[in-house]
Amino acid sequence: MNLLSGLRDELLPEFASHRAIDGLLLAGEPDPKLGQAAADSVKRVRWASLASDEAPRRVDWIEPFVEVKTFWHPVSP
Repeated sequence: MNLLSGLRDELLPEFASHRAIDGLLLAGEPDPKLGQAAADSVKRVRWASLASDEAPRRVDWIEPFVEVKTFWHPVSP
């Protein structure tokens, strides 16, 4: 996970369209333009509210970005 800071208006369009970034958790109101840019690279995008009563207090906000995979390794006797 990377936490990046900078000017939102400059960074978000680049992050949304960049193919090496797999997911974005964005604060504020959803922006359809960012959603369309992210769709080209099949990026996961989630929007979070920063209101004090709705702010995530645990790490369950990360669940949509985590993949669980099963790996089977056959063993012969």
